[in-house]
Amino acid sequence: MRNLKIGQVLADNGDAIGIDESTNVWVDHCDLSGDLSAGKDDLDGLLDITHAAEWVTVSNTYLHDHVSLDSSRHWIFINGSFSGKPLCRAPSIRFGTVHIINNYWDSLLGTGVNCRMDAQVLIQSSAFSNCPDEAIFFADSDYTGYAVVDDVDLGGSTNSVPEGTLTASSLPYDAIEALGSAQIAATIPETAGQKL
Repeated sequence: MRNLKIGQVLADNGDAIGIDESTNVWVDHCDLSGDLSAGKDDLDGLLDITHAAEWVTVSNTYLHDHVSLDSSRHWIFINGSFSGKPLCRAPSIRFGTVHIINNYWDSLLGTGVNCRMDAQVLIQSSAFSNCPDEAIFFADSDYTGYAVVDDVDLGGSTNSVPEGTLTASSLPYDAIEALGSAQIAATIPETAGQKL
């Protein structure tokens, strides 16, 4: 799925993009949005990767103005941007093994990366800006998740997740080039979204 712009999907119709029970999926250069004037239950999520979906890559994608992403299993989020005041779940990770690299979060209304239910998350080369609540945390579950945080600028926010065991060398693919947290704010907003 590439170069799509999808917005304001009513809850009765599901998510902007829903990936269930699928393997080897690539979502690239998409713009997914909600509407902050609607109630949080009027519109569904922007991107859900659930029901044992495996090896999903989300790259260069801009998620904004709504609850953003709920996920499980194995996936990668590369060169993406959460901004325009997402409410929460940016993303929410349950059970999964997830690699987040070169991403930018700006002006979240709520919390950022929710690592829960035994998730193992590696967050690298990323930055948060204007995010008053916890940038990386765990909530809404009896079971915490775990995160390894490498070169992440929390922008004055916090990380309350216990340290995990996921490392770049343990991933089953070649290393992805890290831009460096100092370069993220100037680079990612210019490249993420429907820009092809």
